[in-house]
Amino acid sequence: MIAALRHDPIDAPIVIDGPITGAMFPLYRESQLVPAPADGDIVILNTFGSHKSTAARKAIKAAGARMWFPPP
Repeated sequence: MIAALRHDPIDAPIVIDGPITGAMFPLYRESQLVPAPADGDIVILNTFGSHKSTAARKAIKAAGARMWFPPP
């Protein structure tokens, strides 16, 4: 299960039957994550390679959100 956590609800949940791979993140990003953030939201991602892709940055920025990465 992958989900976005907010200060109150869980948002953008998806259940994937099998291992979560780099190929799965674009599916989650486009179907669940990008519609979820509101203008000004902050999306905190780990350093998983798919999270740092140009497509991920563009999609989240287009939704009006900002991306933050914690230090390694």
